[in-house]
Amino acid sequence: MDMTEFNQTAIRSEDSHYVYIDLRPFAERQAEAADSYLHDALTSLQAGASTFGERTVVLITDAVTVIPETAHHWLAELREAGVSISVQGRR
Repeated sequence: MDMTEFNQTAIRSEDSHYVYIDLRPFAERQAEAADSYLHDALTSLQAGASTFGERTVVLITDAVTVIPETAHHWLAELREAGVSISVQGRR
């Protein structure tokens, strides 16, 4: 999935503490969307093209969405780099 499709489909909302990115509009492709976003975020961070600041990023998926191992890897690397980020399954 490319980031153009991601940005056109994901629903983003923010407040002073959080950036919420709702992946539920991707339906059966939520896991792919999470993997694509996390990989792109890590790549951008490593290239110095992105900073995440103080807010926590929360990716929202359906509760039944199974996140692929690669996404867990990207998530761990982002956290190791100091990014406050999580994936939250909701009903």
